Amino acid sequence: MIQRHDFLIVVDSDGCAFDTMEIKHQECFIPNTIRCWQLQPISGHVRRMAEFVNLRSRFRGLNRFPALIKLFDWLQEWPDLQTARQYIPPAPALRRWVAQSNGWSHAALAREIENSDAADLRQAVEWSEAINRSVHAMVTGIPPFAGVAESLALVSTWADVIVCSVANQEQLVREWHEHGLDRHVAQIAGQESGGKTEIVRLAMQGRYQPDQVLMIGDAPSDKAAADENGVAFYPILAGREAASWSIFYQQAAELFRAGQYRSLYESEWIAHFYRNLPMYPDWRTL
Repeated sequence: MIQRHDFLIVVDSDGCAFDTMEIKHQECFIPNTIRCWQLQPISGHVRRMAEFVNLRSRFRGLNRFPALIKLFDWLQEWPDLQTARQYIPPAPALRRWVAQSNGWSHAALAREIENSDAADLRQAVEWSEAINRSVHAMVTGIPPFAGVAESLALVSTWADVIVCSVANQEQLVREWHEHGLDRHVAQIAGQESGGKTEIVRLAMQGRYQPDQVLMIGDAPSDKAAADENGVAFYPILAGREAASWSIFYQQAAELFRAGQYRSLYESEWIAHFYRNLPMYPDWRTL
């Protein structure tokens, strides 16, 4: 990436720039999870819990492999499924790989299979590839949230903008090009480029000072990537995306440029962000 400005703005894609989270999970991730992991006998519970994990909780935006393990864990704990736990896959090799790795990609999983040709690892590959095929066939023509195009056009005049996502690279490029947003960005980095923390770190390296970098995202993983790189975070609130982008366009962007966002705004908006995403399903809080 060629540096053109002193500032860097890093933008997540699904659920942040594009209204694609619901369709990807409800129509692509969940049906393939039920089919590939033979969860048909408890499909209703799987759908409810998968939507909570991936859309409504603080695990929103988590990479698909650790999110799958979180789904299995909470299905195991759910009191309603006490007599149906035999349907929930133990997936021991996948669990070990997720726990030991910090680069959850197809390439990394393929390397793990070379060392341990476990059935559940091969099943995870089949599942992930099936999701990619479904997303490619299903997710098209979905515009960005209101305010995204205007905001990116505004900030790209004084900041370099990159896309940072755990989604499939090919799908990301297609979505950003389809709606002409790629003309505002210097780089599009998907799961093949590593985790979000690594993507931000590499983009910053030797180019930008931490106080000149802003991460925009809708999930705690985006906030974590900002924290681990010592940069500011602006949250897009799930269910209030258009309003979040409007505030960014009208106020937060210029505050960040002026060096005032972190001191005047960030902590209050992040508090709203966490209140908007519960940590546990309702049966865990009863």
